[in-house]
Amino acid sequence: MNPLDLLRPEIRTLRPYSVVETPSRVKMDANESPFDPPFEILQEISEELRRMHFNRYPDSGAVTLKKRISEYLHTEPRNLMLGNGSDELIGYLITAFSGQNSGILFPVPTFSMYGIIAKAQGQTAIPVPLDGHFQINPELFLKTAQERSPRIIFLASPNNPTGNRFADETLLRILKETQAIVVVDEAYIDFSDHPGFMKYLQTIPNLVILRTLSKIGMAALRVGILISSQEVISELEKVRLPYNINTFSQAAASALLSRPETIKKQIRMIIEERERLFQSMCSIQEIKVYPSQANFILFRTQDAYELYRSLLKAGILVRNLDQSGPLQGCLRMTVGMPEENTEFLEHLGRFF
Repeated sequence: MNPLDLLRPEIRTLRPYSVVETPSRVKMDANESPFDPPFEILQEISEELRRMHFNRYPDSGAVTLKKRISEYLHTEPRNLMLGNGSDELIGYLITAFSGQNSGILFPVPTFSMYGIIAKAQGQTAIPVPLDGHFQINPELFLKTAQERSPRIIFLASPNNPTGNRFADETLLRILKETQAIVVVDEAYIDFSDHPGFMKYLQTIPNLVILRTLSKIGMAALRVGILISSQEVISELEKVRLPYNINTFSQAAASALLSRPETIKKQIRMIIEERERLFQSMCSIQEIKVYPSQANFILFRTQDAYELYRSLLKAGILVRNLDQSGPLQGCLRMTVGMPEENTEFLEHLGRFF
């Protein structure tokens, strides 16, 4: 027999999330922090490594790490669930709250894993296009929600790959006027001038928030954070796989979070560099630059592919999003170290 004959039909139509490792000297494609941890933190992590018992399973509850995260986010450990990246948490939410072939609603363009994981779990992905300014059209979005009755709604704010935040009043309307779990993905909120939606957790029961350590210097550790009511967390724990955060990630993340001022200083530097990049890029007539509340900048040009190849030839890797649709002609660059950002700007100046 051919085992592929047993494959679910919806899996056949999926495309895997593709990460192409392109050699480059200046890496500006993956929305990572450009900063390595300071030497003294690396020393502390190294000492922890020597004390680890590799023959033992990790702490399944990640108690120490949860405590560190709760202190960093000013919440309680009982309101947290950790995942091997936010992707795992998105999967748990869909597993726990979606019904048979129920709908998962989200605006587009946005983080592609909402749709990929929904389809992988046999759910119907319901994309709703953003307007020309990459904002949610509340009437269209709520109309779609009313017609399709999704069980879960995903809203990335600030949004990836567009970089903008969605209007508070729009998000609040969606939270209050739909009968769905509304997941506000705040992966990039550290780079925003907005405090986020955590203040609403006590008063809006269908709100779930996602955060991550990946964008603030810990991408290698794969630690995603889900924040919600204790009741929601208790139900999600029923579908969480045991030992999902490995011992090294728990120890290294705990060490890094014990120096919150270091993290916050790096975030401030990224924001300052983002603003410098934005102002300089706005002076180039051949490109349209979109305001960003994240650690990256989306921009559009008629010469997108040629610019992408030119940058790559110079050793600078950005994300090529140029395809038919709302992102046609778009590239996305991650804020790097000051000298990397200067080199990027100088290359733009020579190209145009």
